Amino acid sequence: MIRLLFVAMLLFSALPSGKAEPIVVALTPIIADVGQQVGGDHMKVISLMGPGENPHTYDPKPSDLIQLSKAELILASGKGLEKPYKEKIQKALSPKAEILEVGRKVPSCIVDATSEVFVCCPAHSVGSIDPHWWHSVKGMKRAVREVQKAFIKMDPENRDHYEQNAKTYTEELNALDGWIKTRLADIPRNKRYLTTAHAAFAYFCKDYGFKSIPVQGLTKEQNPAPQYLAETIKQLRKHDIAAVFPEDGANPKVLKSMVSESGVILSAPLLADHMNEANPSYIEMIKYNVNTIYKALK
Repeated sequence: MIRLLFVAMLLFSALPSGKAEPIVVALTPIIADVGQQVGGDHMKVISLMGPGENPHTYDPKPSDLIQLSKAELILASGKGLEKPYKEKIQKALSPKAEILEVGRKVPSCIVDATSEVFVCCPAHSVGSIDPHWWHSVKGMKRAVREVQKAFIKMDPENRDHYEQNAKTYTEELNALDGWIKTRLADIPRNKRYLTTAHAAFAYFCKDYGFKSIPVQGLTKEQNPAPQYLAETIKQLRKHDIAAVFPEDGANPKVLKSMVSESGVILSAPLLADHMNEANPSYIEMIKYNVNTIYKALK
């Protein structure tokens, strides 16, 4: 009798307990990192894109669409970043699945040459919303709140878990913001020019008192016109720019041409659209960028 009871207990313990762990698919590794920070061990968060994939030109593979079909919640960046492939993603979802654009509450930066953030900008991007809101640490804190609310809605039983994780991560982001301000304090205001491969750093520039000189448009695929390159080189000389910044994974050919004509240095690359193996979290990505900017401009 005792032996039969023992076997029954073993069988019972092998059965699944409670409901299955909710599945969340984040479209980019950056957003997946946020989801994992808030979700902890109560929410399975999968990144659809790999570490080096370009979110501007991403095209979902059949295996990606299968993954999406299993998700209860999809975390997207928003601000038009996913527009080229959003329809394809929506068609793959189950009727009950939702898409949350986690950057929706972050105030948008508009690409505009008259803005105090921009020294000059490609004509074909004027009036466009810069979708790279994650370069604002303050913006990321808003995104954390959006993810927290979405997870509690999906899994109200673990509200305390998500609230505590979001609080802890927000404190880490507050510390990151303070560290950035301290790290950049030695860079004089007249040296705070960020010349980059495309218009991806407006939010960073706005938060930390830099002016942006984007060489391309909002994506790496938009090539600058010769007259715009000439104007950019003119601005580099006018403002005595110390360095220009290529981007990780992008072809720096145009920037190398500018360097040879303007005499500025070519910095180590920045991480604009993705993290990398050496900096596999959002906080590490931002710290890497800040240290790279500091070393080039100090």
